[in-house]
Amino acid sequence: MSRISEKKPTYNIKNELSQYRHIKYELQLLRSELRELETLREAAAALKGKEHPESDTADFDSRISKLEDSIKTRMDELISKYERIERYIESIDIPFIRSAMKHRFLYGKTWQQTAFALGEYDEQYARKRCERYMKLNGQL
Repeated sequence: MSRISEKKPTYNIKNELSQYRHIKYELQLLRSELRELETLREAAAALKGKEHPESDTADFDSRISKLEDSIKTRMDELISKYERIERYIESIDIPFIRSAMKHRFLYGKTWQQTAFALGEYDEQYARKRCERYMKLNGQL
């Protein structure tokens, strides 16, 4: 019986860069969820002492707190990734590459839009220069 060896995934900054928009969007969603939970908490506080016994609202409040903690933990993880990506791009010492990376990954433009923004007319030029930079730095 042959043994299939699992290869460990190598660090690939390109994968992380392409997740930037999704991370940003997920952070917006999580912030929205936190606001909704705060609204629920306020509604539960308004119900205290009315039709519902104290134990019901206390249980509800603890469940909201657990959800908030879970969301905040996820947000901390995402913010860490978000900041790491921004630090990486800001650390690039070649202005053209740094600008291309910002347009492509931070601003979410296509490679063609990125090339046009940088005064180039061929999207492959910007893309290939960025990929070459990442490959030479062992990040691709």
